[in-house]
Amino acid sequence: MNYFITGLPRSRTAWMANFFTTQGNFCFHEGIDGCESLEDYSEKLKSDDYVNIGDSNTYYPYINMGHNAPIVVILRDKAEVNESLKVIFGEHNYMPVLEETESRLLKLDALFVKFGDVNNQLEAIWNHCMKDYKFDAKRAFELSKMRVETMYFNFNQNTINKFKGVLSCPG
Repeated sequence: MNYFITGLPRSRTAWMANFFTTQGNFCFHEGIDGCESLEDYSEKLKSDDYVNIGDSNTYYPYINMGHNAPIVVILRDKAEVNESLKVIFGEHNYMPVLEETESRLLKLDALFVKFGDVNNQLEAIWNHCMKDYKFDAKRAFELSKMRVETMYFNFNQNTINKFKGVLSCPG
């Protein structure tokens, strides 16, 4: 079974990938990384080694996978995200891309959780994605103390451009 966690950039998707990688389950962070096509991505989400495979990524709103997998959307304020992106990637107005992404996120059939409520909603998020696995409150508590950040991106720019459609971001 697959599941997806998505939201605007800087919305704890890396943390969520860590949270969901447990008990014979694996969750990618930005699993689209390195894929040349949607077919490559679909294959990446299949495995005999794991019971469930998920992806916690910010590009999900641009991918039409045609599935009925559970989806969680983390809702974070666009202005906060814009400022956070400026710190990491430099001065630029990211708002047009953030607005388009948020518009797509809000159209998804998903469980919506506000960014500031994530820690308090971990059990609901877990149960939405992993119905057959018991929520581990102790593990969730310990992980909630951690900050998880991605150190390396290796996105294939051609694939990103396909998924972004007409949106434009700085390279």
